[in-house]
Amino acid sequence: APGAGLMVGKVLNDSGSGAASWIIAGMQWAVDNKADVVSMSLGSAEPTDCTDPMSQAATELGKNKDTLFVVAAGNLGPSLNTVSSPGCAPGVLTVGAVDRDDSTANFSSRGPAIVSHTLKPEIAAPGVGISAAAAGGRGSQAYRSMSGTSMATPHVAGAAAVVKQRHPEWTAQQIKAALVSSASSAVPGDVRETGGGRLDVDRAVRTPVTGAPAVQGGTFNWPQDTSDRTTVAVPYTNTSGKQVKLSLKVAGVTGNDGSAVRSKIASLGRTSLTVPAGETVEVPLALDPAARLTAAQYGDVTGRVLATATGGVKVSTPFSLYVAPETVTLRVKLVDRTGKPADGVSSLDLIGTDTASGERRFNEG
Repeated sequence: APGAGLMVGKVLNDSGSGAASWIIAGMQWAVDNKADVVSMSLGSAEPTDCTDPMSQAATELGKNKDTLFVVAAGNLGPSLNTVSSPGCAPGVLTVGAVDRDDSTANFSSRGPAIVSHTLKPEIAAPGVGISAAAAGGRGSQAYRSMSGTSMATPHVAGAAAVVKQRHPEWTAQQIKAALVSSASSAVPGDVRETGGGRLDVDRAVRTPVTGAPAVQGGTFNWPQDTSDRTTVAVPYTNTSGKQVKLSLKVAGVTGNDGSAVRSKIASLGRTSLTVPAGETVEVPLALDPAARLTAAQYGDVTGRVLATATGGVKVSTPFSLYVAPETVTLRVKLVDRTGKPADGVSSLDLIGTDTASGERRFNEG
């Protein structure tokens, strides 16, 4: 972003660690000083349900209209639901990492966020083997190559600054929508890995139509039936001076195990839409949580609504819904080696065979 001004706020010590309160103070400082874009290549060391103080602060500060927080998803991949704090916050733009072939980096944290099932990350950018200026480096040490979502995040933050320069009147959320909507969806990773797709800054600057950075379909508990069917709105905003006719389709719908969902769990009632100049038009996306899924597909179901128009216009809108797997009531009777009721302290490990996750229950006797 030629001519962009830099504000540098140090929120961690020289070894890269520190208190959450330091980071929160830095975020508030950036907002108070009217930063347009804040690049945050940092995060917690473990996944979060987004109820921690740093996530809550990011959620509140992310609601302001002037400052866009661009946050690294984290490096806890390839496991799912591993986006860290504060990248789990809905209002921030969370960034995953891809390599030079646009394949998702093995280390890049995947979404959606745990518990809330918020769709994250919303976008991906190059983050493998990135050469950049080294702090304090001189001569042959002036540059160093590193990998991580921390290297992908500055790509998106810089792109956000470019979009802001082109559209100075846009709010932070409009810039976020433009970046996600214009991302290249023709990448190997699914929505849980790359959101709308891989960053395409040229298209972000030139696109006449933007969509939503993410559409949340909701949570549907077991057992699902036809009464759970619902619709969510997918908006399209035309920022150009003439109407745009879009062709629409649902693509890349995958289940919790990453396999393609063959049933119509998500469908559009129309395949085309005309958006008048300067207006926003919504199209309903029908969701059917009772649609057929394989056992391993239950959980987070994600996909994209893709819109195209003449002149190379492409708009990618990622969506997600959580379809809870079958639940059962398990009654356990503890006995000792003689077959009598156990009267001592004992424990029981419960492991889910689909996800290899579980918990330990204790019996005090």
